[in-house]
Amino acid sequence: MTVVSLMLTSCFKIKEYTDKLGLTKGKETEQTDKQPTAIDSSKVEDYNIQLPDDQNDDQQSEMDDEDTDEPTSSVLPTVRNQWKDNTVEVAGQGRVGIRQFAEAIAKTYSAYPANAAILADSKGQKEYKTPDGLTYSVRYNEMKGYADASADTQFDLTTKVCYWFRKDGKQLVGAWMRESHESEKEQNALLFYLYDAESRTLIPQPNIAEMIIRPAKGYDDYMVVLPEDGKDIELRIYKSSDADSYSDIVKTFRWNGTSFDLKN
Repeated sequence: MTVVSLMLTSCFKIKEYTDKLGLTKGKETEQTDKQPTAIDSSKVEDYNIQLPDDQNDDQQSEMDDEDTDEPTSSVLPTVRNQWKDNTVEVAGQGRVGIRQFAEAIAKTYSAYPANAAILADSKGQKEYKTPDGLTYSVRYNEMKGYADASADTQFDLTTKVCYWFRKDGKQLVGAWMRESHESEKEQNALLFYLYDAESRTLIPQPNIAEMIIRPAKGYDDYMVVLPEDGKDIELRIYKSSDADSYSDIVKTFRWNGTSFDLKN
């Protein structure tokens, strides 16, 4: 065998060996005078078939969107998870009304902007502005036992509070919080409490809240309308998330003097 043949055979065997090891990637590597003395971590990542950082970030963002329906900016999921296990103290002395109830609930869950607006109003501030530029105002109808704190926007960003006198003279308090955005899933929280006058404490009544929203389970969105006029509650159920000013299903819960009965 000639010298040229031997050299060609050696070259082919070297290439075959490096291909088996996975050390060639279809590109010629640049030659350097200085030999590395340690493993190049970028090479290790490359051969482990990891995506570049920007692609990894995009992929993780897509996974996060798929894993959760709830925006991380909303505090209402936390309210939904906590209110059933926590009583609420009502400040002050003497008789209580809608202002005391609304302020007590707002103070307990003050991270929600509409509730922060209620607290600001209690200090004489008629408008409450958030860092993102939204303006909240608070309206009380003390004669009818109703409070409404809402943002000046086309979206639903609100807290509404009202109460009923039961047959036994005790007060049942309801609170509805809703957060609706154009690009995020709507977030709702319905709370019910029985007021204990002796301890000035609102005691959670989760069974009533569950009864009201039960017909909406399995649907995209729903809205609870607490009464400013009358005593009955209306549940509006939306079959699709793009419903604007209409609801596909309406359920009415009639006040029976102690709790509510589903009318239809």
